[in-house]
Amino acid sequence: MKKVALSLIALWFIPINLYATPFLFESAGLGETGQTSGVSISYNQFIGTTFSIDRPVWVSEIGGHMAATPGETIFGAIVAISDSGVAPDFNPLDIESFALGFTVFSPGSPSTDYRTSLELMLTPGDYLVVFGSGLFGATGSAALVNVTNPVIEGTDWLSTHNTSSEIPLGIWNCCSTPSPFRMVVAGNTVPVPEPATLALFGLGLAGIGFSRRKKA
Repeated sequence: MKKVALSLIALWFIPINLYATPFLFESAGLGETGQTSGVSISYNQFIGTTFSIDRPVWVSEIGGHMAATPGETIFGAIVAISDSGVAPDFNPLDIESFALGFTVFSPGSPSTDYRTSLELMLTPGDYLVVFGSGLFGATGSAALVNVTNPVIEGTDWLSTHNTSSEIPLGIWNCCSTPSPFRMVVAGNTVPVPEPATLALFGLGLAGIGFSRRKKA
């Protein structure tokens, strides 16, 4: 009985860093909401931002400071890339084949710090969160607000399908810094036990198992 009690005590003292902590990536701060205009997100212009994580993250929401005519739908997607701050090495028209996860939504109007559900597990690495239309079943357009948002140094933004003749279709226009657009990825970090924690947990389980074998 004592060995079982000691084993349970060992499990009880597993460090609290096993618990998940909130994760929030922001490409810019939140400026004044209630805006009715911004840079177009549409079938011929996607806008996104790159980000990096150094530990597993369970994503629950993506979004940003944006607005759209009610009923107008756009997509949001997350894609793994080789390096943050560098243009993805695939044609943006093929993003449906590379997306790890996506969602289709309507931000509404006027602008708010809009969030939409997207549940996805990400391992450490570099990623792109991008918004657009014409793919994934999204058929509308929206505006990504680019005024009044406080900039955050070290962030970037990229676009594609720009109507400007200087940017051909199917080419990423990457990457400008810092981002005037607020795009967010929210969720929780996934606990990664430290070696000492794993050892303590193993000792606890071993103690319980030994006690049960003795009773048998």
